[in-house]
Amino acid sequence: MTTERAHSLQLTGELTLRQAGALHEQLSAAIAGYDQVDIDCAGISEIDISAVQLLVAAAKSAEAAGKSMSVRFPEGGALDTVLRRAGFISQDGQSLAAAHGPWLHATD
Repeated sequence: MTTERAHSLQLTGELTLRQAGALHEQLSAAIAGYDQVDIDCAGISEIDISAVQLLVAAAKSAEAAGKSMSVRFPEGGALDTVLRRAGFISQDGQSLAAAHGPWLHATD
């Protein structure tokens, strides 16, 4: 049951395989409880592909439920670096796959 329309979630610190369970719970609860989930990743100090996979899965789950999710991250930050290395975005900041782009937002 959705109780409010929008929710902001700030992710900070390390987001690696060790924190995957907790991240999954956070994302699932936010999507279940809100129509719009805005995720701020500026405070992430380290992230690996397992956390990126959870973000992709959360975005797909939100879309399937008729909800929306956005992820904001600073250019040159931890998430930006992993997304470029994994091929989600090009070195010039463009989305390489339409399914990955609408919810990813690099900030200056």
